[in-house]
Amino acid sequence: DLFDTSVSVTFQRFMTIVNAIVDTGARVVYLGTKPEPDTDDLHSKYRLYDEKIRVKAREMAAASSSQQAPPLVMIDVYPVFETIEETDPGVLYRNDDLHLSKLGYSYWNKWATTALADDIGVCIRWKE
Repeated sequence: DLFDTSVSVTFQRFMTIVNAIVDTGARVVYLGTKPEPDTDDLHSKYRLYDEKIRVKAREMAAASSSQQAPPLVMIDVYPVFETIEETDPGVLYRNDDLHLSKLGYSYWNKWATTALADDIGVCIRWKE
């Protein structure tokens, strides 16, 4: 969506989906954007979009019962991937500089598994 749509509109669409899921009693685990080398022109939009989701995840957690896991959990991919790419360029992506490599997917898998296992809501935003 961010390729041809504003951050605000994309975020509104995201929240429509999140609210529909949360209304069923389920929670949402969101994997943040990733700084693909091939999409430099979108990175500023990615950072703004992820910031909107960070704020919304905190708001939703504050408004929910302390007896349940937060309704929206964010795995903050961008800053971690950015750091890894700075120290070891190209290791997270395939040769097309867009799709994740096996190592990139291994991070996603580890983080998603950890976040999904956190059914008591220890964390709203996973950063590492």
